[in-house]
Amino acid sequence: MAVFIFPQNPIDTTGLATEAKQDVIISELQTLNANDFATEAKQDTVITELQSLNAVDFATETTLSSIDSKIPSGLTVTTNRLIVDGSQVTQPVSATDLDIRDLNSATDSVTVLATNLDIRDLNSVSDSVSAVQSGTWTVTATATDLDIRDLNSATDSVTVVASDLDIRDLNSATDSVTVLATNLDIRDLSSVSDSVSAVQSGVWTVTATATDLDIRDLNSATDSVTVVASDLDIRDLNSATDSVTVLATNLDIRDLSSASDSVSAVQSGAWTVTATATDLDIRDLNSATDSVTVVATNLDIRDLSSASDSVSAVQSGTWTVETAANGVVDQIDTTPLLDVSSSNIPASAGNPLQVVSSLAADVKKVVSVEDIGEFIGLYTGAALSEVLYCVLPLGGGEIDVDIPSGTRISLRHMKNSAITSGFISLNFIG
Repeated sequence: MAVFIFPQNPIDTTGLATEAKQDVIISELQTLNANDFATEAKQDTVITELQSLNAVDFATETTLSSIDSKIPSGLTVTTNRLIVDGSQVTQPVSATDLDIRDLNSATDSVTVLATNLDIRDLNSVSDSVSAVQSGTWTVTATATDLDIRDLNSATDSVTVVASDLDIRDLNSATDSVTVLATNLDIRDLSSVSDSVSAVQSGVWTVTATATDLDIRDLNSATDSVTVVASDLDIRDLNSATDSVTVLATNLDIRDLSSASDSVSAVQSGAWTVTATATDLDIRDLNSATDSVTVVATNLDIRDLSSASDSVSAVQSGTWTVETAANGVVDQIDTTPLLDVSSSNIPASAGNPLQVVSSLAADVKKVVSVEDIGEFIGLYTGAALSEVLYCVLPLGGGEIDVDIPSGTRISLRHMKNSAITSGFISLNFIG
């Protein structure tokens, strides 16, 4: 059932007598009638909400006693304040999480109160400290025995932490190695059980000590000699820079036995050999079975006389035989005597001056005649591809050569300045 509530203020009756005014009033009354003003359904809802509030425990005597039981006995409670004990007596703290690893450095802090924080008082038997390294740590190890030779492989172990333990990488300018031990005398090492490994660097000087270095006493059945070297040919030794030291108790070659011993030698210089025989008539010699060694004080074949002496030889290997010279086979093309003031000899940086376009025959010797007195190079080869063959003697002279027929000849100063005065003549001997 709807209850109609009329407006609180009286309605002004002025102007209500018209039909239009009545329609407006009727419309407003219909709007008010549509509103829900405290119907029976709304009243039930309000009653339910009041009952819910009535069930809430608003600070009854029971709830206050529960709060009092949670306050420690050491604290004083007044009517509206909680007084904290100021006697500095340690009070117990209860918490569900005391793991300081969960602390946040940005928002949390920890204050530690203790009478003794000196870590030197820690007991190695019962105490321990764990730390996470940050930065560089300096650690000093104290021990009465650091000799690693006493370690037992069955029971002991050594842990070394490093990125590089190769001592060959150490730099003498910046690195150092300190070794602590009670006995580092390598003379105590036993050849039976001990060994030392070394990597050679630079030049080592090694001295060998022995009572008998005579290799003639070696037994091929039981003895061996190992020599490590890239070149053991003593013929390559240089008397100016090399030397050989031999240590032996007996090097007297007079003790050698012709039946069992022999000595090999490479000849250097002049040897004097004495031949002993009952028959020296070389006409009886057989070329198939006999040979002759000649020892003489004068073997200079230049002393032989073509009228009375002759030499016979049996060829072995390749012989180079030179024939007699044929005389002058060519000269400078333009003129036998070249005027350098009109045909300059170029500097070493320039192109050589051609003097013979093509040799008329093979040349075995060059004879130069000049008044220039400079170092002049003789070049062979085509233009712009010349190759230095020899340097002519100062003031003229002769040089043995082997230049084939048809070769182009040119000249150039060996210094970097042109020669602009003097005369030169070249005679090419075949």
